[in-house]
Amino acid sequence: MGKNWIIISVALSASAIFSGSLGLWMVATTRSQERIRPSISGTNDMDLGFTYPFRNDEHSTFTFYIDSPCIISFSSWERNLWGYNEIIIQDDDGKKVVQWEIRSNEQHSEFFEEGDYTLIVKFNHSFMGCCVVAVSFLSSKTPLPDTDLDGLPDKTEIECKTDITKQDTDADGLTDYEETRKYLTNPLEADSDKDGIDDSDWNERRECTYTIQAIIDLRPPFTLEEMQDFYQDVRIVEEPGDDVTRFELILYPEAREILNPALYEPKDNEYTAPTFTKNYSTAMQDELGELLEDAPTDLEATLRILRYFKIKTRYVAIDNDLGYSTDLPLNFSMHLASDGELIRKGLGEPSHTSMAEIERHVLFANSMFELGTHGACGSTSTLRGAMMRSVGLEEKIIVTIPLLYFYENDGTEVILKDQYWDERFVSIPRDKTDAADHFFNMVKIGARWIRVDYAIMNNANIYNRNSLYIKILEQHEILEDDFTQYWNYETWREKRPYRYVSIIEQEAQHSAGHQP
Repeated sequence: MGKNWIIISVALSASAIFSGSLGLWMVATTRSQERIRPSISGTNDMDLGFTYPFRNDEHSTFTFYIDSPCIISFSSWERNLWGYNEIIIQDDDGKKVVQWEIRSNEQHSEFFEEGDYTLIVKFNHSFMGCCVVAVSFLSSKTPLPDTDLDGLPDKTEIECKTDITKQDTDADGLTDYEETRKYLTNPLEADSDKDGIDDSDWNERRECTYTIQAIIDLRPPFTLEEMQDFYQDVRIVEEPGDDVTRFELILYPEAREILNPALYEPKDNEYTAPTFTKNYSTAMQDELGELLEDAPTDLEATLRILRYFKIKTRYVAIDNDLGYSTDLPLNFSMHLASDGELIRKGLGEPSHTSMAEIERHVLFANSMFELGTHGACGSTSTLRGAMMRSVGLEEKIIVTIPLLYFYENDGTEVILKDQYWDERFVSIPRDKTDAADHFFNMVKIGARWIRVDYAIMNNANIYNRNSLYIKILEQHEILEDDFTQYWNYETWREKRPYRYVSIIEQEAQHSAGHQP
């Protein structure tokens, strides 16, 4: 059998280092005894990865040292792959700290004290495929003070010499958090490069960090205000007609959120209330409430919900498993009108189950929870969202589309790094109908809305891949927006809901030299 590949990636969130300078030394050894010795240290946010081939039933060993307590998350993504990866972590005395079997799209997390550890990854696969195991340093265990609630802990602001009582120290229209975590401009200077133009100018924001400009034509639904995001800026270019709006969107792939948790205290507001599909019962609240009884922070509470989701539920295919006549998700064939009436349009026909039974398995959160099932990403985010809301974690759904998506006759101009090239959605044959989207959640952790898929994310990449996705909507309720007009197979090629005119990268032109 030919070679498979594994990517072991290490991502350090800056919040893990605010309680001390976290150093990591990791050594990887394959059967050929090839040794790679990367290191992470200091106070900069870094991503680090390395790739090597493996064969079935092989295993590799990594040693690493942690000098500050933190939560580590291990995730796996597998394409065309059966089996699982076994993760074993031993302490310096050889005692097992954790032992997990991580299957496709699974995540496990644990809190680790300071010390030396050995990570053993065992591969158990039935045939050739691709696997990614990510190791992410997420956060310190204890919430760090943040006086102005801008996302930057006070200790970091003191180190940066910014004002802990002001969210925008230099009054340039960009918060200190945005300048140090997104734009990489100087939070103490309104004009970082001293060219006479403030940092908040549309083009100036791009000068100190790597960015990607996408010119994109969108059809409804989308919301301009909700497209503005920590990872992207957007403005309207023109409205050429035929229900199309052309946008200029700037993506910031190097932006990194700080995961600084707050004490876990259940909230009661619009972000925790049940909705039409995110319905939850007292039984769900009691079951999950017991799970979170001693959760110290909102971050730990979120991690526990993610773990429980994977233990309790399983994926069911709406067509193959439930007998629905199409694989188009239900939320593309129904929506709630302003008066609350459920509008159904273009629904398929079930072959051996009723429509009500299909909805119980993949549409309504409470019945999905009881049955232990979920469907594709829209269904998954609905159930995960209801589980979060039922225990007072603030949550919303976001709708995203892939950055790289075009048909061979679109004429899209692309200048982009290989690391962001996603072959799944590039140069699609003109006679093929290939739709792509992704729904997942955002959860309030500390002062920030953080993206949460199968894992908690502090960057723009989608679930341990280098795929970049563009946010077009936020939702309390997955049926609150009408996707029926353009998100269907019948009109997809002629009137697609999104089409890219160009995707062009721009390297940083200079460094402000003032990032924590």
